[in-house]
Amino acid sequence: MPWRRRGVPIGERIPSSPTVSDRSSDQPGGAASQPGTSRVRPGSLSIVSSVLLVGLLATIYVAAAKLGLSLAPMHKSVSLVWPPTGIALAALLLFGPRFWPGIALGAFLINASTGVGLAVSAGIAAGNTLEAVAGTYLLRRLPRFRASLERPQDVLGFVALAAVLSTTVSATIGVASLCLGDAAVWPISGTLWWQWWLGDAMGALIIAPVLLTWARRHHIPWSLRWVGEAGALLVLLAAVSQLVFGGWFATGTIHSPLAFAVFPFSIWAALRFGQREAATTTLVVSAIATWDTASQVGPFMGATLTESFLLLQIFMSVVAVTPHRHRLYRRPRRALHVVQQAGRADQRVLPGGTPRDEPRRPRRPGRHGAGPPNDRPPGRRSHARRL
Repeated sequence: MPWRRRGVPIGERIPSSPTVSDRSSDQPGGAASQPGTSRVRPGSLSIVSSVLLVGLLATIYVAAAKLGLSLAPMHKSVSLVWPPTGIALAALLLFGPRFWPGIALGAFLINASTGVGLAVSAGIAAGNTLEAVAGTYLLRRLPRFRASLERPQDVLGFVALAAVLSTTVSATIGVASLCLGDAAVWPISGTLWWQWWLGDAMGALIIAPVLLTWARRHHIPWSLRWVGEAGALLVLLAAVSQLVFGGWFATGTIHSPLAFAVFPFSIWAALRFGQREAATTTLVVSAIATWDTASQVGPFMGATLTESFLLLQIFMSVVAVTPHRHRLYRRPRRALHVVQQAGRADQRVLPGGTPRDEPRRPRRPGRHGAGPPNDRPPGRRSHARRL
């Protein structure tokens, strides 16, 4: 019996629905919409979004660089803390190296605003861009690197490759550009290099982990208990950091052990909350310590400001790695507990599936022997049926 749609007589052809091409051909000029409108290609949308992201990255880079240039003691283009390094590195790790024009544009604009010349600004922008690209390339060359910094090799690789090694690229090219462009003299190039490298390393070590860990999708339990504990942690951490680095407890000795009072709060954040909160506590401590050290107070005062920030960077490196280390130590212990529980469950069960603590029931003998009831001679059942 031929199939037919309800309300359509048998043998009559059912009209098919017009396709996109048919609908577009109905319009003048083959357009799919009203006359006078153009069709938007999918590739153009990706190009527009990429351009917008490049512009947004350049804007954020310039804003963060304005803050970093406020800590430029010797040269107006060399800062002791450079947050754009962490922003650029996190952006390339999260969105891909194709967004390097945003870094180059932002670096060129901020250096051109200092009055060092367009050629010198272009050289510095090239060094900053190559720094972020080199750091991203080195980290992606690590076996199974995760940008969320969940494993020990991820944390150690980030510190060694991104915060220590790749920052030498920008310091070398930047100082060479300043000296070759007569924006600085060669006798102070060594000091400028140390300041440049310190600023970039501090920015990569403090800013990038916060952006990388918060970019990961994770559920936040917005319960009253969680918010209360997080607020108490943040308030106590800020108060203790200001007491320690603000010079309120002047002991008369440099490198006072009171600086280690912030470690319990970092460990608290790592064990009670997670990777993101631990990185956030490091950012809070670093912001307060940097501001107080730049104001010539605190336990890290050296003969020069460069020496003070070198001591501060060593201390903040330990602060940044410590919460991740305790977080990573907790995860293997939890995994070991699960494995032990599974091993105990396997010990209670025999290969046949019978618990070892319970006595095994003997098999009931069949009609023709001691085997199970299904172990009968072949053909016996069919013969009984014929009878």
